[in-house]
Amino acid sequence: MTTDATRADLAPDPLTLEAENDARRIKFVLFTIGVLLFVNISASLIPSTKWWKSAVFAVALNLSLYAAYTARYRDWKLLRWLVVVVVAGFVELVADWWLVMRAGPILDGVQTGNLIYGEMPKIWKSPAYMPLAWAGVLVQIMALGVWLRGRLGMVKATLITALIGGINIPVYEMIARWAEWWIYVHVPMAVKNAPWYIIVGEFLCCLPLVWIGVRAERARVDRLILLGVLAGAGIFVAYWVAFQMVGHCGDPLGSSFAGRVLDFVHGCQVPRGAS
Repeated sequence: MTTDATRADLAPDPLTLEAENDARRIKFVLFTIGVLLFVNISASLIPSTKWWKSAVFAVALNLSLYAAYTARYRDWKLLRWLVVVVVAGFVELVADWWLVMRAGPILDGVQTGNLIYGEMPKIWKSPAYMPLAWAGVLVQIMALGVWLRGRLGMVKATLITALIGGINIPVYEMIARWAEWWIYVHVPMAVKNAPWYIIVGEFLCCLPLVWIGVRAERARVDRLILLGVLAGAGIFVAYWVAFQMVGHCGDPLGSSFAGRVLDFVHGCQVPRGAS
């Protein structure tokens, strides 16, 4: 005869279940990182007449994997993170507008940007798929960061997560150039199509992701939306700060350290007389 005490002994230990869920989730996240890189690199080889469709396919595939995993395992923690990063992706449209319209030199009396997208369906100044593209990458970095926090503590996990963001996301900038998704102009470049300020900006915008991810684990919907707004606003602030540090092209007066010293691949080809 099964007693209440026996049932309690047979019940799964919550801590054990949480550890199993964390281990399964991080394996899945690492798998999606590999899949997304493979699909994006493959997409960059598709003829340019189909380039924006290949980007949409990569974004849709990545988020479909997350939706399927969340439904299969009822991973409410991952679902909450997805809500946060989707909100952040739409708030990031403000940062995109600034990069496209304002973060560049004044040419012929007109303020310009340094980010140029090709012809494709758009939301505001960004490709229509961009908010979900950001969501797909941010959720990967956030999940990695929270997993590291449980093993290394908040400070180390935050720094490592920011380093991962500073390395991982610029990889997509280089892929984007090959695939003709977008290009940067009039900014000091670290590597092909990856400006210095983007690398620094990605590092900065990933700094709060561990803190946000931890607070989102059991948050209500209204708090998740607020955290998403903070993450998206943080992207704009990070880009703005990074651009002031290493984004301006050099001139006789020396507008930035990067413009004078770090421009290894000639990203600062601003016409004479531009300011």
